Amino acid sequence: AMNREYTVSEFRMVVDTLCELVPGMQIATDIICGFPGETDEDFVETVNLIKEYQLPQVHISQFYPRP
Repeated sequence: AMNREYTVSEFRMVVDTLCELVPGMQIATDIICGFPGETDEDFVETVNLIKEYQLPQVHISQFYPRP
């Protein structure tokens, strides 16, 4: 896991609130695929979240371990 300090539910709450307060706001995101511990279910959940919010800018990169 990436040890994020927020949950998907909290992410949704923030994005929903911002979009309500700032009509027309666009959100961009960076996604790291293949992070150690990521399951197929995790990946599908991420893809569905991107589709649901119709994010206009999504940068996807593969996880690379670093020394």
